[in-house]
Amino acid sequence: MRFLIRWAKKLSKHFFPRETPAEKEAREFQGIIRGALREWEEARNYFEQVEDDELVDYAVYAVCAAEKKYVYLYKRAKNQGFLATIPDMYMDLISMGG
Repeated sequence: MRFLIRWAKKLSKHFFPRETPAEKEAREFQGIIRGALREWEEARNYFEQVEDDELVDYAVYAVCAAEKKYVYLYKRAKNQGFLATIPDMYMDLISMGG
């Protein structure tokens, strides 16, 4: 039984190599950036759909805050060399008029 467990562990290491700490950090950071992008897109959608004049100020604030958060994280990723794993979503949104 122990032999099978050891054999399975060795086999899993061969077929499913563990990611390095740098790869893990890049993957986690990519998830954070994608979440920030999703927040920005949701804020923009809310702004486009808001009809109550009293909520327009909040919608503008939410869009600006979400954009600043995404841009900050994008620049941080660029400085840390994570852009190879992160598509240039910021530039795509800017070119669309975001």
